Amino acid sequence: MSGYEDIRNIFESFEDIQSKFIFEKRLMYSLSKDYKYINEMVISEMKRYDKDDIMMQLLNWICDKPVWIFGAGFAGSQIAHVLMLKGITVCGIIDNDTNKWGGKIFGIEINSPKKIQKDDYVIIGTNASRIEIKEQLISIGVKHDHVFVPDKLWWLGRDCQYYDSDVIKSIGQEVFIDGGALDGGDSINFIEWCNGLYDKIYAFEPDKDNFLKLKRTTENLDDFYIIEKGMWSKSKKLKFSSGKSENSIISDDGDIEIDVISVDEVLEGKPVTYIKMDIEGSEMEALIGAEQTIKKYKPRLAICVYHKPEDIIDIPKKILEMNPNYKLYLRHYSYVDTETVLYAV
Repeated sequence: MSGYEDIRNIFESFEDIQSKFIFEKRLMYSLSKDYKYINEMVISEMKRYDKDDIMMQLLNWICDKPVWIFGAGFAGSQIAHVLMLKGITVCGIIDNDTNKWGGKIFGIEINSPKKIQKDDYVIIGTNASRIEIKEQLISIGVKHDHVFVPDKLWWLGRDCQYYDSDVIKSIGQEVFIDGGALDGGDSINFIEWCNGLYDKIYAFEPDKDNFLKLKRTTENLDDFYIIEKGMWSKSKKLKFSSGKSENSIISDDGDIEIDVISVDEVLEGKPVTYIKMDIEGSEMEALIGAEQTIKKYKPRLAICVYHKPEDIIDIPKKILEMNPNYKLYLRHYSYVDTETVLYAV
């Protein structure tokens, strides 16, 4: 099959207009590296979700007022990006972490909370400690109605990533593979999504720091199995850049060596109903290592396709080669160029 035929076949395999739209924008971004395609996709998705999207709620609250953003992390940077895109004045970014003061996000300086005046408008741009931050702002004189407190996490859309209600439903007695388990948050979301009706969870996490957090988060869960290895096409040792939280990655420039293993080797022929992979660019190798399992059990898949430019083509192509009857969907969950997920059901 030619490259054109590959792309056309993938395009026609998507089940809805929104998936085809996201595919077009990601494909053009991969080809051109022009961020306008990401911006077009993000703004379109926000409008599609309307009031169900937390950023749309924020824009309705702002009404073009100049604002401060409290939080210099990923959530804060996403908010800054969208507000700048919409032409809204961001006075500055504030954070309690003194090590971040003086730095910049999209050219906007990070300052101490002492910069805030009592008549200022402030957005709580974090996914943690929201109530504590509001209390801190009130204590320094900011008015209650001048603080935007998000009622959910700063993620685009209405649903948790990997559990989109428009695309995927629980069938009960699930067997879940969490590829790139990090601190266990996605597994916890999985348990909530399936109402606790699962048989087993297999969580892959090779980073030492993440592994310790994962172990603490899930120590009281039944039938939860942690594989302290990377997910790959077969067992071997690979270089790994460690200690970078969600950005820890298999890399030739890595500071340590880790063990990696395939899904097929771990399961040894046992069934699985749902596989999620967010493994920083190793998704294709991991899919190869899960080929026998996928062909035999046809589990639903949620695979990240944003880590490498070619993933938007290569990953759906590989999935369709393994099972041409899969129905494909694309959904995007951030306000920047990360967190695009391919579903196969």
